[in-house]
Amino acid sequence: MDEKEESICEEIEKKGIRLTPQRKDIIRILINDENKHLSASDIYDLLQDKNNTMGLATVYRTLDLLTKMGIVVKRDFDGETSRYELVINKVNHHHLICKKCGKVIEIPDFLPEDIKNKLLQKKGFKPVDYSIKFYGYCQECRKKLNN
Repeated sequence: MDEKEESICEEIEKKGIRLTPQRKDIIRILINDENKHLSASDIYDLLQDKNNTMGLATVYRTLDLLTKMGIVVKRDFDGETSRYELVINKVNHHHLICKKCGKVIEIPDFLPEDIKNKLLQKKGFKPVDYSIKFYGYCQECRKKLNN
């Protein structure tokens, strides 16, 4: 078990939630494919590739639990399929979303803290999370569109 997996498992157990083998398998997939923003179906397919007989309903229930616990966040990039990403020990970042292939690219948070604070104070708003999404075309799709 690597350090990140151990940290997540400790967090789950601290909250009194049982750490089943199925939950461990899903956590491992989220860690191993951390920058891919996987859907529940993607996770299910990866489990099947590893000869795991877990059902899709179990994947959804586990992702729902991990979301409620604040371990993963559910993102909607295209309005059709929810995608999940780990948020424990992760630096805030934003997303570039390709409108052609659906690829999601993470970019570091680029807004200076003082600007964020001024914007939020002006409106009297206390955020708990935020994400900026840019929609366009990735390098590969731009090449295909230009040909």
